[in-house]
Amino acid sequence: MSGCGVTQVSHAVTVWVGTGGVSAYAQQCLHGPGETPDQAGRRREALTATRTINNIQANQPGAVNKAFVRHSDLVNSPFAANMRESANQTSKRISLSPD
Repeated sequence: MSGCGVTQVSHAVTVWVGTGGVSAYAQQCLHGPGETPDQAGRRREALTATRTINNIQANQPGAVNKAFVRHSDLVNSPFAANMRESANQTSKRISLSPD
């Protein structure tokens, strides 16, 4: 009987190790010291796009009642329209335009 418990524990450890409980190597963070300039640029643009969407949602009239703009309507917001007219290329790229 005692051998059965050891076998169960052994199988549990094998499953745990096999599913990533212990890893032979750690995944490197893309945003650490090895981040390339392209990766840093994409990260900055993604953060800017996220902040833009959050600002549009927080500053639109329905936000007081927690009624938010649908994803498909974000492109029609005045802020997004101003971004499309911007001289800043990053702003133009993340203007929420489907084009």
